[in-house]
Amino acid sequence: MTETVHRKAALIIVDVQNDFVSGSLAVPGGEKVVQACNDLRHCAPFSKVILTQDWHPPDHISFASSSGNYVLCDGVQREDVREFSTVSFSTPALSGVTLYPQHCIQDTPGAALHPQLESSSQDVVVRKGTNAEREAYSAFSDNQQVANTHLESTLRENGITDVFCCGLAYEICVAWTARDAVRRGFATYFVENAAAGVDMQQMSAMKEELVTLGVQFVASSQVPQLVNASPRHLKIS
Repeated sequence: MTETVHRKAALIIVDVQNDFVSGSLAVPGGEKVVQACNDLRHCAPFSKVILTQDWHPPDHISFASSSGNYVLCDGVQREDVREFSTVSFSTPALSGVTLYPQHCIQDTPGAALHPQLESSSQDVVVRKGTNAEREAYSAFSDNQQVANTHLESTLRENGITDVFCCGLAYEICVAWTARDAVRRGFATYFVENAAAGVDMQQMSAMKEELVTLGVQFVASSQVPQLVNASPRHLKIS
């Protein structure tokens, strides 16, 4: 027995914000990603476009400047806590937290979407990292999968079957979003030329993991054909 699944595609543009393009946590190549995302949204008839934003309170746990607000695990020396170090906290109980400069603080210019990024009144904005005590790379959930955003429910309500992920940064928020998408059953595509990252080794490792999970890595030139493809026929046991 087979079931015909009619494709409906969403474009998820991840964290194309001022701080990640040219601000306190700028990603090399971020400026080019802005235009690549603009081109991508016009290249195919997406049923929905999602714009995500890091949206942190000023004392967010990922900020090195906020680390004094939280209790470090035994053996972690306060003098070893600095930007881009990885630490573990006992209160709240979080391990492997990478510390960053302050970025994308709620209602600041750095948190705003880049002014050259095109948007529409029909787009859906998803804000993440709003809980001071939780890191949230993925647009679906915090890193511990405790609290979900409204992204999955928005996609389900709109009948979305396929998602195309792009934006900043490749190996962090774009990759984590793609990983959560494929784990939730969406056909997931990572548009490589519309993303930029920082650490080539981590980018390679994340790509390998995502491919294993079923994420397809594509170029923007392939997207129109994929979005307009015929319905999928799935075997139902």
